[in-house]
Amino acid sequence: MQKDEKQGIVVIRRDHESLESMIRRFKKKVNFSGIFKELKNGTFYEKPSVARKRKRNEAISRRKKEEQKQIKKLKFKNGNRINKNYNPEDEKRIYKFNKK
Repeated sequence: MQKDEKQGIVVIRRDHESLESMIRRFKKKVNFSGIFKELKNGTFYEKPSVARKRKRNEAISRRKKEEQKQIKKLKFKNGNRINKNYNPEDEKRIYKFNKK
């Protein structure tokens, strides 16, 4: 393959796999790669102020997801057991840290 050729998303059929499951895997790969979102964003003109607002909101949602993951790690270490060293004040500390 040459350098200037672009590689698309490839879904290889597994043994005894139905067409529906292949389509489902393809859709997951497309959604995860962000190709569809990129295509949708390029369809219409987006004002710079709207683009900044959208990016800011995306960053906030990413930060909230990461915050929830950190809190979950604090609460549940070693599987489903509650961490003995868990302190609710740590949640506030994480929230304050990520809010900056």
